Amino acid sequence: MGIMDNEVFHFEEDDDDDYQTSNDEYSDENENENEPWATRSRRSTNPEEQASREIPADQFLSKINLLPGLTVKIVVNSMNGSKQTLILPKSLLCTRSPFFQLAFNGPSTECPSTSPSPSPSQPQELHLPETSLAEFELVIQFLSTDTFIFPHSITDSSEKLTLYLLFFKCCHQFSIVSLSPLIHRFRNFLRWCSARGEFPNRSHMQLAISLPASHEARKLAVAACVKPYACSITKSSTCYGRALFHLEKYVEEETQFAADLFRAYTKAVRGALGTHKIVDPLTGMDYTVSTGVACSAVIWIKRPFGAALEEYVSSTALAASVFCLYNGFASAAYQKSL
Repeated sequence: MGIMDNEVFHFEEDDDDDYQTSNDEYSDENENENEPWATRSRRSTNPEEQASREIPADQFLSKINLLPGLTVKIVVNSMNGSKQTLILPKSLLCTRSPFFQLAFNGPSTECPSTSPSPSPSQPQELHLPETSLAEFELVIQFLSTDTFIFPHSITDSSEKLTLYLLFFKCCHQFSIVSLSPLIHRFRNFLRWCSARGEFPNRSHMQLAISLPASHEARKLAVAACVKPYACSITKSSTCYGRALFHLEKYVEEETQFAADLFRAYTKAVRGALGTHKIVDPLTGMDYTVSTGVACSAVIWIKRPFGAALEEYVSSTALAASVFCLYNGFASAAYQKSL
């Protein structure tokens, strides 16, 4: 994770493994990374069901009783790059995942001619070469319990953020929905990281941007970048000068991220900025943006071109271009003030 200290962004190793405390303003008394989501409301009269929600994901399969019925083989990648084969209940995968339903039962159960009838003694097999064992274990526990528990070996917040995003990416790939509890947990986790001055790094955002633009996890990951970006374009109170946004190069390289960050930052500052100076990119001159003064350029851009241009203004390409321009002249305004 990136660490922001006194408006200067740098990178450090996470030196605090036990990141959830009772004083965490973003955690609930009964909701943290070491306890399943909504434990209080999820307590069951069945001790076995409750216990299965409290088992770390890497131990889950070895400690639960598999559902009776047909099984299938799933081949994923382990930590050392070797193949790992999991034997899983077919119903566990197919009931909540159209992806696995299609893979193991064919395009439609209403068409017997296209639906395979595997022998109970010969499990079906599916290879997932781009899926790691660690992320798939989270998915399996979620399919069974509607939550997951990180392995005890995963203590670093950056690792947890990576696994969160890989989990959401897997769920999208496998068409698994009803993720609201995990989205809620993810939001609280990002809030906790932000309060500690830790923010998503480049690899995290590459995973986030691989999700659909409408995905809540992607939006939350981008939202977590707004604060460090906002701090990077203000006057720094340190001797180091302007604090460099830790994802500045990625903004220039990845149009989708630039557009997402532009929209998120605009939403965050709309109506909140007071009078401030920018460097007009057309003239190279200082321009004072005064509170309450309508920008004639905005009025002009809408009137002569109508709805077609307004629709284009909201496009990813233009949003990214405007953001890069804004980033440039906001930085220039600061440099001139030194």
